[in-house]
Amino acid sequence: MRKNKFTRTPVMLAVASLLASLVVFVSSGTASATSDYDNLIHTSPSLYVYTDGAAKSQKMDISASWLEDLGQTYTMRSTQGSSPNFMSELRDIKASGGSLGVVMHKSTDGINVEIFGTRDPDAYCEFTGDVASGGFGCMAHPGFGYISAEYFTHNSYGGNGCGWWWGPYTCSDNGMNIYMSPTVQSGTPNTAYQVKWISNTEISNYMFYYIDFDITYPTGYDGVRIPTQQPNATYVAMGDSFSAGEGNPPFESGTDVGGTNENRCHRSSKAYPRLLEFDSSLNLGSTAFVACSGATTNTVLNGGSAEGSWGEGPQTAALTNDTQVVTITIGGNDVGFADYAFMCTTALCGPGSFDYTQIMGAINDPDFFDHLVQTYETILADAPNAQVYVSGYPFLATQDSDTCGQMDLTGAWAVQDQLNAVTWDAVKEVQGTNPATRLHYIDPNKTGSPFIGKHLCNGGPSDFNGIDTSHQEYSLHPNAGGQEDYASVFKEAIS
Repeated sequence: MRKNKFTRTPVMLAVASLLASLVVFVSSGTASATSDYDNLIHTSPSLYVYTDGAAKSQKMDISASWLEDLGQTYTMRSTQGSSPNFMSELRDIKASGGSLGVVMHKSTDGINVEIFGTRDPDAYCEFTGDVASGGFGCMAHPGFGYISAEYFTHNSYGGNGCGWWWGPYTCSDNGMNIYMSPTVQSGTPNTAYQVKWISNTEISNYMFYYIDFDITYPTGYDGVRIPTQQPNATYVAMGDSFSAGEGNPPFESGTDVGGTNENRCHRSSKAYPRLLEFDSSLNLGSTAFVACSGATTNTVLNGGSAEGSWGEGPQTAALTNDTQVVTITIGGNDVGFADYAFMCTTALCGPGSFDYTQIMGAINDPDFFDHLVQTYETILADAPNAQVYVSGYPFLATQDSDTCGQMDLTGAWAVQDQLNAVTWDAVKEVQGTNPATRLHYIDPNKTGSPFIGKHLCNGGPSDFNGIDTSHQEYSLHPNAGGQEDYASVFKEAIS
């Protein structure tokens, strides 16, 4: 029997997961398959929970923050026999070098997170038998107890999750819910406890995200050491606010921060890169979501401390030989499209106006074309095995749009059409110098596109946010429906 020990890390950025039927994460760091177990074990850099219950459309990254979020103002309100010392036990296990496990479980209720652990530093989990007929179990030695909690999530059913009519559960003041009351089992000298058991019929429904137990494999299986560092991304999602998901809060941890460490990249779990990542039919694998609101071709290539990068560094740093797919929208901020769009909400900006003439001049500037070409060439060079998908911008308005309320849309179509045309020309320029091209242009406005008919002021559902006076930066960006349509356009091209 071979035993592997996962390296303990202070945060959950390094994770190990089993292949699940809903979401598949693939790591280039996993050894070539020599048994069915190798096919099950993969890695992923992030852990997510769904925040809208059975709808399963809102995801939140809790990789680094799950324990802190769970512990915030934790107040047990259940009378169902829950253990008020669950959080203290959880923290003691972390502090004392015990063993913890966090898994995501696909069930009829949706995607749930389960936490289990023990103060036993030598607790172990084992695969029993082959994949088809065996199982997976975790044990604590005599003298050590354990903790377990199931269905941990963020506000699965709205509100703060503390309504008594939803049945037995516990909840916290900050809206964190734990259904099926958390358990704290004290240890006894002569009793070994089974902390967790998953039968063979359930294995494919689990994803293992953080396992700090020893692992044993069936006799005769050499095994592979499960990676404990974040794998190189096989899918890199680059770009500006249209790719980051601006205008679709809440934003992912660390990307909506003010003060000294300001970061307004505003990456949303509703953005098309996350939708593509979690589309099991694409099997994109480990993902680096580095798109940032305000990004320009310069910040994509060079990073920076201000808007568009916020100190995160070049987006191209996420590219490696392991990268297989890259998606990007870029160029709008180079020519000042955000400023132009804002001016169109306060003054006339159609053909003949100062703002229209200014942005058209920026779009047609040869330097802008050269910057696009340089960006695409750099991406291809830094990701030599990747297929790179460049998308234009979906039209906010139709070609014959007029003013609409406080918005002047008379020039919007022509500006975006020219911006997309220059982008497409830059792609063709790079394609021409790379006969076996891996660079592809996606037209979000082509015939049959899901964006068609969903423009602003069209009298029906729109794929774009209107004017948001409270958050100006949200205005005129694709809303959740627009991001879903973006995902459809990219998926068609990638597939």
